[in-house]
Amino acid sequence: MKSNYQTKPLKEAKGENPETKDDIHGAIEICPLIRCLMDCEMFQRLRGLRQLGATHYIYVNANHTRFEHSLGVAHLARRLCNVLSKKQPQLGISSKDIKCLEIAGLYHDLGHGPFR
Repeated sequence: MKSNYQTKPLKEAKGENPETKDDIHGAIEICPLIRCLMDCEMFQRLRGLRQLGATHYIYVNANHTRFEHSLGVAHLARRLCNVLSKKQPQLGISSKDIKCLEIAGLYHDLGHGPFR
């Protein structure tokens, strides 16, 4: 299945997840499940919704969409959970918990700007 967004595969080794470059977070790894969830029409429409509203009229370079924002939130959610699971093993955070929180971060903005 062809993806609707552009990723630059930074890792060439077989079996590794592709990555995309983010201006804030650097390389963001995208697993096959997240990539599949990103391909849905409801998520792709976030590309047209500006995170910063009309700010781009004042600050020309303020072009941040809810699509980019959601990728960053998913990335940070995964990183936070990984750190918590390593530093506080008594919490019992499983890989399934981490994946669920990453998906929640990815999809947290789906309700913005409905029917645009």
